Amino acid sequence: MKQPLRQPYDDLVAAAIDYHNAQLAHARSEFRLSDHECFQFDQPSGLLTFSTAGIPQVYAPAQVIGTHSTASESWLWAWENTSILPNLVLLSLRIREFGERHAYDRLTTARFPASEREAWFLAAVALYISHSEVVYKCPSTNGSTFLAVQSLSWAT
Repeated sequence: MKQPLRQPYDDLVAAAIDYHNAQLAHARSEFRLSDHECFQFDQPSGLLTFSTAGIPQVYAPAQVIGTHSTASESWLWAWENTSILPNLVLLSLRIREFGERHAYDRLTTARFPASEREAWFLAAVALYISHSEVVYKCPSTNGSTFLAVQSLSWAT
């Protein structure tokens, strides 16, 4: 029996970017993500909260995809990052398993040099593979943490 041909990585990235852009447009339109003053990600609960004037507006459970360091211009998958709680790396473990099945080195190598642009590509691929709702980038002093938002809902 012939093995099915593996999708080239560049084709996977292109499909993932299209998916990401469509998901982002929907999230911005439906939940006005760009309008909220601040966000907070609570690692123990895995809950991302968007607030305005100190009042929560939108809630979203999320998983950590990975981190991008601006100091070293590198990517680190969440499954290898010891500062991330184990319950928040489950999605990234699924991405690694997908990478192992399809021989995509970028999805199975824990840390490697990467620009912020490539970090976005990796986050989009994770979003696409996991069928999550949207990627959210949480900036920090030394880079960014990329989250896969599972589902957005209005605060009641």
